[in-house]
Formats: sequence, C-alpha cells, structure tokens
Amino acid sequence: MSNAFGTAPVKIGHATVGASGGSGSKNIQAGTIHELTFNGQQTITIPAGGQVVSDGTNYVVTAGQNLSVNLYLPDSIVAPSINYISQVLSYSSTIGDHTEETAGTAFTGVSFSYYLFDGIEVSGSGATGAIVAIGDSITEGFGSSLNANRRWTDFLATRLQTKPSVFGVVNEGIGGNRLLLDGASPESAESRGSIATGFPRRA
Repeated sequence: MSNAFGTAPVKIGHATVGASGGSGSKNIQAGTIHELTFNGQQTITIPAGGQVVSDGTNYVVTAGQNLSVNLYLPDSIVAPSINYISQVLSYSSTIGDHTEETAGTAFTGVSFSYYLFDGIEVSGSGATGAIVAIGDSITEGFGSSLNANRRWTDFLATRLQTKPSVFGVVNEGIGGNRLLLDGASPESAESRGSIATGFPRRA
C-alpha cells in the first residue's frame, strides 16, 4: 500500500484480499477472502510519503487472475495516492467495514483508478525474471478496454507465459513519461526508480 504522494497519514483499519467475482465485478467469490495483517496487526498507519507491505499470506493464485483488494479506512483521507489510468473500476462505501463481505451491495463505482494500492508480490511462480515496461499513459492503460486486462503489457505477459523461460511483466507506465525530468507528477524514470527501490510494484 502506498501513501507516497499523500500530504497526511492514512490509517488502514482492516484489509483483505480475495478472488474477484469477475473482471470489474464488485463481488468476491465465496470462501476466497484472506485477511491481510501488518507486522501481525490488523491496523496500520502509513505516514505521508510512506509505503507499507503487508505480511505474507498463503494464497494460491493463477496467472492473470483478477483479485480484489479491500481496505477499511476509518478516517478521512487527504489527497490519496492514485494510479489514474489503471482501467480497473474501483468501488467505495461511505459507512462501515465491508472488507469481509462477498456481496458488493454496499459499494458504488468511483473511477477507473487504483487508490492507495501499489502492487501484489507473488512468490513461487517459477518466473526466472521480470520485464519492466517504462512508458507513457498508453503503457499505463489509456485507451484500453475498461476491466478487460487489455493493456499491451497484459498481452505481452500472456505471450511470455507460453515460453520455456517464464518472465513476469511489471507495468511502470505513467502519464507524461519522461526519462530525466518530472512534470506534474514523478514522471521521470529516475524518480520512479527511487520511489520503487525495495518495494514491489504493480504487475
């Protein structure tokens, strides 16, 4: 989870992960919800400019599977860190902790952006390495179909799965995309490399 660009601390009151009921679905498949903890605790506060990684969980996933990461945020959030062009619909609820519910009746669609979420790290996949895609908003997802995993990086990942040496694909696309200079956000490869040091990025 990331508060890298937040101006105030963010408290996570509860977090879970589960198998999505379908691409873009606000439902979660029954029996798949796993609780996420942080140093053994259910709650954690991420300082402004900070990032956290949850404890590991024994959760079996398949290549290309859609997962639902659910956060209960008990306090107001100021300027959350956002991936604007994820092309995956996010949902929100105004009251209560719904992180262990499989039905999405309490939620309404917000936007096709990730909020406070940076990535999921998977081990034991058999991958021999990773290919990092650095590009502009088209690499990030702009222009691809909503909730369909049809970014060009998704097609590359699918193609590589058929090869004897399996590589993961890490999408580091960002609107603007520069090599050395920043614009409205950390668009430069140099800045993104600094922010990502030692932290798993979205794949």
